[in-house]
Amino acid sequence: MIISRKLPLLATGLILLGASCTNKLTVQPHPKSVVQLHATGANAFGSLAAVTSTNASPTSSRDSVGTSGAASPSPDLSVKIAAPAVVAYTFTGTAPSLTETSVSVYQRNTGATLPLPSNLTSSAGLGLMDFSTLKNTSIESLNIRRGDELWSITPASGSISMYINSPNPVPLPTEDTNKAPIDTNAAIDVATSFLIAHGISTAAYGSAVATETSAIYPANAKTSDLLASDRPELTNTYHTAQVVFPLLIDGQVTVQQNGEPMGLTLTVDMNTPSVTSLYGLNTTDYNVSPYDAVIDFSAIKTIAERGGMYGSITTGSDVKKYDLGTPDRVLLSSYLYKDNQSLELYIPALRFPITNPPDAYTKYIVVPLAKELINPNPPETILPAATTSGSAGAAPSTR
Repeated sequence: MIISRKLPLLATGLILLGASCTNKLTVQPHPKSVVQLHATGANAFGSLAAVTSTNASPTSSRDSVGTSGAASPSPDLSVKIAAPAVVAYTFTGTAPSLTETSVSVYQRNTGATLPLPSNLTSSAGLGLMDFSTLKNTSIESLNIRRGDELWSITPASGSISMYINSPNPVPLPTEDTNKAPIDTNAAIDVATSFLIAHGISTAAYGSAVATETSAIYPANAKTSDLLASDRPELTNTYHTAQVVFPLLIDGQVTVQQNGEPMGLTLTVDMNTPSVTSLYGLNTTDYNVSPYDAVIDFSAIKTIAERGGMYGSITTGSDVKKYDLGTPDRVLLSSYLYKDNQSLELYIPALRFPITNPPDAYTKYIVVPLAKELINPNPPETILPAATTSGSAGAAPSTR
């Protein structure tokens, strides 16, 4: 179940580490929460040919459709990966007008420094040395524990995250286990209260979106997974919600390659209820550079109908067909590996909704608008002839 609703704007500020964790939901504003944009020259980040996108897998474990699923970034996309030849898309929406000859590509600035507080130099040496003898020091990474919460601050990447560091591999039964879980609206409220209590701003983010999932665990250590699957009375069901506040850059929503929004993300245990993890809390300072844009929608349409950037031309008779609706404009989260560094980029793109999606995991096809990323000659995937029941089918071939 997915629910989205607008939240009141929280106080500005990335996070106030000294904020009290009481029930008082008041935080002090901090000017660094405002998105900073810095204009640069054309093609300032170099060639985009080697760009790879977040969640850029061409396959889905559910139905081998389009671009769903997670994958590690690849440093070289000049070798295109063909999607399994099981689907075909048809654009049935309204074509947008593409009149801009260039698009703005955004690069997030990282590499911030965090000086070592003077009041820590006397104690950081564990009695083994005097850290005050070290000059011009800065913190590379910092972990802070509060109960089971482990907070990680990484100045070099400009990011903060948190997760519950529990010694138990699966949730243990508690007095809250059998309580009715809260709904997704309430999960958004739990996430919001957590952000306010810790002085975390949503000024750079859009409306919260919550997605509910559930998992079944054995009720105790003596119940095997196999037995639990056949005996519901021996299991506990844990409900969680992933609450995402989509990152907005210049008023545009940022998405992964599968089209799902990305940004400040919290996991909420819907049984307890409580926040069990937080990530995507990043600095919001960007360089902006113009790149040549695609103005021919037919080229974009062709790529969308073959399944996106990582799709292929499919021929054969045994093909599942899906429709694509009118696209909206988004920013595609991407990475560019250059000079042994990874640049975090956000590239304008069109996001096509699949009007008859095959499952809950494959809902969009995303095509970038930067001309350099449009591949006019994708690989061709040829389907084998449909097999009869009980006979083995050959794997698709790509050329």
